[in-house]
Amino acid sequence: MKMVANQRVELTGNLLAFSILSLVAGSSPLTLAGREKMKTYFSGEYSSRRPVTIVTGSFAALIGLALATIWVPQMFKEGLDHVIGTVCAMLFIISFLCFGAFLLNKALKNERTQLSITSNGISYGKKYFKWDDVEVIGFMQKYVGRRDLFCVVRSSSYQVEMPISKGLTDEDIIDLRGMLEADIVTNHPHIQIQE
Repeated sequence: MKMVANQRVELTGNLLAFSILSLVAGSSPLTLAGREKMKTYFSGEYSSRRPVTIVTGSFAALIGLALATIWVPQMFKEGLDHVIGTVCAMLFIISFLCFGAFLLNKALKNERTQLSITSNGISYGKKYFKWDDVEVIGFMQKYVGRRDLFCVVRSSSYQVEMPISKGLTDEDIIDLRGMLEADIVTNHPHIQIQE
């Protein structure tokens, strides 16, 4: 029994020493076991605290408040004889108030969505796609003067838009395209890069 306890202490000590060595070397135990280190090609984030979000949320909330101050007293003055009109007006007011509150809440929380394109795949927020699953990666211009990324996944063939707060510059696109063609497309020839 005493010998088993000594062996456990020695094994735990060896594992601890191995973990410390791997941390000092700047790699994980998996990297030391023969896997190469993950390379990051691009990273960015989408922040909800943008002027357009704050202005749109405020505008929607103000419209809802204005409609409520105009219509609600009138509804009670007429009585609730017009039930359908009253219900529709209240739903209209509530939709504006909720939409404005939703946008302002996102802006106040400053919710962020991280984008990372690495040698292992693409992650955007909670979504992660391995390179084997990606069919197309490309650059889109959904808004005037702003370019963002998208990808198409093999299994579902739907386009996943990956906007970032400041968009991509022409230099970002040229650099990213070159790195993807050199490293990713050579290892995964099924991937197409679209512009």
